[in-house]
Amino acid sequence: MLEINSVQPKNKKAFKALYNASFPNSERKPYYLMKYWQHCGKMELYELSDGKDFCGLFITVICDELVLVDYLAVCPELRGSGVGSKALELAREKYKGKRLFLEIETTEKPCGDLEIRKKRKQFYLKNGLSPCGFSVNLFGVEMEILAFDKPITYDEYMKLYRHMAGKLFKLKIELIN
Repeated sequence: MLEINSVQPKNKKAFKALYNASFPNSERKPYYLMKYWQHCGKMELYELSDGKDFCGLFITVICDELVLVDYLAVCPELRGSGVGSKALELAREKYKGKRLFLEIETTEKPCGDLEIRKKRKQFYLKNGLSPCGFSVNLFGVEMEILAFDKPITYDEYMKLYRHMAGKLFKLKIELIN
């Protein structure tokens, strides 16, 4: 049975390795900064486990009723086994009453990994997320915003980032449409 728990000391190395392997450098936040935001109560770092084995990672940013699923990654050998879908289901339970959303790389422009991006988007749509109707340029990466239940607005999106990192983030986030 899949669980979302605090990162166990024995899994810290696997957590960091999966984080580094699963996300391009342009999309990764420095680990020390995430730990700082966790200490401040703005970010939560979790591991996914089946009770004994490390299965993946789950990182959120929280601001009032808004919860950004900042990173979700499943160990490569478990992909396609339902772990990601179960993790999203557990997240909805964990953050019941809050508005969950996430960012995905755009599927609207040609690129080398467009098929992977489209497959990822289909996974999220199949699991109950819907487009919010806007995209952003986030530190040079075009991202689509998807949410469960009720779409978030660009202003709400920016509220979360200002809460997490202050006004400097506004300089690196630009509304596309």
